[in-house]
Amino acid sequence: MIALARIARAHTADLDHDFLHHYGLDLGLLGTPRLRYARFAGLLVRLPPQSRSLRAISGRADDWDAPTHLAAAQLDTARQTNYLIGALLTAHGAKKNPVAKPDPVPRPGQEAKGRRKKGFRALFSHYGTHVRSIG
Repeated sequence: MIALARIARAHTADLDHDFLHHYGLDLGLLGTPRLRYARFAGLLVRLPPQSRSLRAISGRADDWDAPTHLAAAQLDTARQTNYLIGALLTAHGAKKNPVAKPDPVPRPGQEAKGRRKKGFRALFSHYGTHVRSIG
């Protein structure tokens, strides 16, 4: 019960919003017969993963829900398909690929990455070994 009181005190605004939005309950009732701590705990663990409270408690700043992540994955796939169609054109006589190599859609919580190393260089850099020359 002490841990629940600490969570409620630390994240009052987010919890108040979520409990009003999802359950129609005022957090000011916490500790009264209308909202006992056991019921509060049960409702807290049943909040949706994208609720303000669970994001604040877990420390995630991810504002994307599952459909948004799926849409980003679909966009990445469409861009890769276009690039491969361009590669097919070059295989059949085009001088260069008309489509630039796509970068993935940046996801929240992930830092932007540049081009990745390939082959032996990637393997050696993964294990912390310098590559002077690969002959």
